[in-house]
Amino acid sequence: MYPPEIVALGIVSSIGWITVYTYIIKLGFKEKTYGMPIFALCLNLSWEFLFSIVYPSIDVVQEITNIVWLALDVVILVTYLRYGRRYFPRDLNKNLFMPHLILVFGTSFLGIWLFSIEFNSLDGAYAAFLQNLIMSVLFIDMMFKRDGIEGQSVKIAIAKTIGTLAPTIGTFLYFPDSILLHFLGIMCFIFDVIYIYLLYRKFEKLGIDPYTRQPR
Repeated sequence: MYPPEIVALGIVSSIGWITVYTYIIKLGFKEKTYGMPIFALCLNLSWEFLFSIVYPSIDVVQEITNIVWLALDVVILVTYLRYGRRYFPRDLNKNLFMPHLILVFGTSFLGIWLFSIEFNSLDGAYAAFLQNLIMSVLFIDMMFKRDGIEGQSVKIAIAKTIGTLAPTIGTFLYFPDSILLHFLGIMCFIFDVIYIYLLYRKFEKLGIDPYTRQPR
């Protein structure tokens, strides 16, 4: 079993990410879009399947959390399947939409799985922080590509930051000698704060309240 402080940080992370996924789902159906970059979504689905089904967590709370995350990400996948085609590159055949999704998911799944085996990290820690850093960068990229706020929210950005910051603190307690985990966690936090700032500025530029999403 993990020490109580690690469990507490894990609960904070769980709540943070459940909040992220719930808001993404809500905005996705409301605004007919998807709110998570597809590569990030496939990485999440892969990690959550591997570490809730294939290599279940030894901590009951974390195992339940992983299953809940997996279920919520499946719903986010539904929003991508329903609304993602309009974001697909116009110079590509629309028939490539599903093969593209399969390729991205296959790459994500094998990447997470082989990375965890190579680093002998079957608790998913190293893969989790690596994919979180990738995700943090991809959210910024998505905002610039869309040049808008559809599917995105400052609330999501803040909850995402908290959801990753909590386990980052945990790495300093539980993995005090892992420079790599510390680096990945710190960089996640930096990019998450940048995303909050840029998204907040985007809302202000559009004259929309970043919390109510109503015109000012």
